[in-house]
Amino acid sequence: MSTARANVLVFGGSTITGGEILRLMRYHPALDLIGVSGDQVEGKPVTHVHPHLHHLRKEVFVNDQEGIKRIGYSVADTRTIASAS
Repeated sequence: MSTARANVLVFGGSTITGGEILRLMRYHPALDLIGVSGDQVEGKPVTHVHPHLHHLRKEVFVNDQEGIKRIGYSVADTRTIASAS
C-alpha cells in the first residue's frame, strides 16, 4: 500500500517551535520538506540556528516570499486568503 506524500514548507523555521517541527518531520513517512523560511536568518544554513538538526545541513533558510512561491502561490494570493478570513 502506497502512502500519499505531502510537500511541506515550514514558515518560522528559526523559532523553537519551528525547530521542533523540523525534528519531528524527519521521521514522518509521508512528509517531504521543500523549504524552511526565516526572514531574520535568510541565506543561513538551518544548522546555524538548530545545530542538532544534522540531517538538514544542506538546507538554507529562505524568506517568506520565496517560501510562498515554493508552495505554488504568489504573495498576492496569500494576501487575498488572509483578508478573506
